This record gives sequence, structure tokens and C-alpha cells, in this order.
Amino acid sequence: MQGSPYFKIIAEKITEWLSVIPESQINTSTKHTVDSLKSIELDDDEVVIIFDVVSLYTNVPVKEEIFEAANRLYSGNFDPPPVNKETFIQLTELATLNVIMSTTDGY
Repeated sequence: MQGSPYFKIIAEKITEWLSVIPESQINTSTKHTVDSLKSIELDDDEVVIIFDVVSLYTNVPVKEEIFEAANRLYSGNFDPPPVNKETFIQLTELATLNVIMSTTDGY
């Protein structure tokens, strides 16, 4: 989670490791979306409607997904990260569960 003390240290590295799995390559960048829409020409009777979805994945069982991601990553189909599977799971749990956030008022 951006803003957490783990983001730069752990989360970015986990994201890099998971990027080899095709199912984990989801682009949620607003800039990317806007750039892709710039080339579309609309007719006079057409409009673009954008829905800003907040907390889209609140019902995803995080621990189960961490184990699924680890199983896929260490399945032998990809070059594994430079840490063992158990360490990967621990780092991912640290970066995603019970995250300490830095705010203007402290942690």
C-alpha cells in the first residue's frame, strides 16, 4: 500500500516478482487509461462515462490469494524470486495485511 513504510522496501519488489505471472499484470494507472482514451474519436451522440471504483477488491481473501500467487510463482514455469517460497509469503503478508500507514499525524 502506498504510504506505508513497507511500500518502497517490500511492496515494489513483490510487484516486480509477481509481474512475470500474466494474471497479475493489471494496469490500474489513471494516466494509462486517459492516454488510451485520447485516440478515440466520438460521434456527436456519444459520450464517455468513467466510474471511479473505490475498494474494488475488499472481498478478496488476501491470505488465500497470497498462497495462490506463491504457488504459481514457484510452480517451475517462471524464474523464482531470490527468496524461498516461505519468505515470499511472509514478505507479501507483511506488505498487505495489517499495514502500518504513515499519515500527517504519524503512524
